[in-house]
Amino acid sequence: MSSIILIPAYKADYRLAQLVEQITNTSQIPIVIVNDGSPAEFKPAYTAAAHVPGVTVLTNPVNQGKGAALKTGFLHIRSLPADITCVITADADGQHSVRDILAIAQASVVNPKAMIIGGRRFDKDVPPKSMFGNTVTRWVLRIFFGINLYDTQTGLRGVPRSLLPELIESPFDRYDLELEMLMIARRNRIQLIEIPIETIYIEKNRLSHYKPIRDSARVYFVILRRPITRLVTAAIDYLVFIFVYILLKSVPLSMLLARIVSIVVYAILLKKWVFLSPEKLHKILPRIVLLGSFFGVVTILLIQVLTARFSITPLQAKLIIELALYFIFLITQKIFSSLPNKDSSSE
Repeated sequence: MSSIILIPAYKADYRLAQLVEQITNTSQIPIVIVNDGSPAEFKPAYTAAAHVPGVTVLTNPVNQGKGAALKTGFLHIRSLPADITCVITADADGQHSVRDILAIAQASVVNPKAMIIGGRRFDKDVPPKSMFGNTVTRWVLRIFFGINLYDTQTGLRGVPRSLLPELIESPFDRYDLELEMLMIARRNRIQLIEIPIETIYIEKNRLSHYKPIRDSARVYFVILRRPITRLVTAAIDYLVFIFVYILLKSVPLSMLLARIVSIVVYAILLKKWVFLSPEKLHKILPRIVLLGSFFGVVTILLIQVLTARFSITPLQAKLIIELALYFIFLITQKIFSSLPNKDSSSE
């Protein structure tokens, strides 16, 4: 088992060659650099890095984003011998020390089925936007998805080779891919091991290509796209129920039409927002229909019970029931997602 280092780079300077020289002077780990469409005036930095033994430089013809650069590297690494079991992703701007990069590489070789996270500690000299963004994301992932990491946005990671196909197929091409990487690991029950690393911010992160508003919106779409899909579907289900009930005064018929419309909308949103392939969508659609029908019947029965016992209308009863079922679903999902997976154990 061995590892390989992947460095996506845009507008890199002399520090890139210095970084790879320091790595190759202390280890035999091969390095892949992806020039993500940097302007011509930055070519000398990549040429200097390419002359370092053990370094391969790939080039995207135009700038496509950090995620796209990582995918270019992943595609190349998939063609390499199978004894490379993990990919160490690192930034090109000097924010990751050689010692920490090699520590993540060593941990990845020891735990080839786990994802190793190089976690920074935001205790001093940290730009406010970095502190705020990481803190919010940390708590969102912890509360809603059971992902307990201190640093959710670090670029220093050890990625198991087994995840490369899904990462390459992901529709995300910028910083959002790094959050999607965590979500993919969670779906595959991949163990996340966080190792503390040095926190380095050069010139208060002035050279970062991260755009706070645009890239943050993309990142949070990755995190919240499934909950938003479910909430939008539930809202449409309720609105159709209200409309039909006002016209027909029939709870069963209102529920039937509401479920038909909401299931169609849910399938569309799974394709458009969650990016499920037609094959995966067709595979899970029968289960969606079955669960939607089952809970529709349960809701009809509960509406009858609540309206008989309390002075509320069917519209009020349905809202109460649907909210209760939604929170039960979230709690159940969190419990099952936190169960350990034998195949992802580091032991």
